[in-house]
Amino acid sequence: MGFKKVETCPFPIVLYWDIERIMGYLYSTSFAAKSLFKDKFDAFDQEARQLLQAINPNGFFEDRVTIHVIVGWKYR
Repeated sequence: MGFKKVETCPFPIVLYWDIERIMGYLYSTSFAAKSLFKDKFDAFDQEARQLLQAINPNGFFEDRVTIHVIVGWKYR
């Protein structure tokens, strides 16, 4: 027996990031772990920070996302 009523509830949110938070998040991922850079880590870190600063000189970024929650009711 399936769900009788299903709704999608959107929750728009704004995440605020500064350069330190962006870099910390990046290095916490498996594809950009610090150990993968070996002797090129310092050069990458410096270039990434410079590029982010060039994109937004104040160093702050907004990430607007919407989380969609699917809710279903099952009646007996």
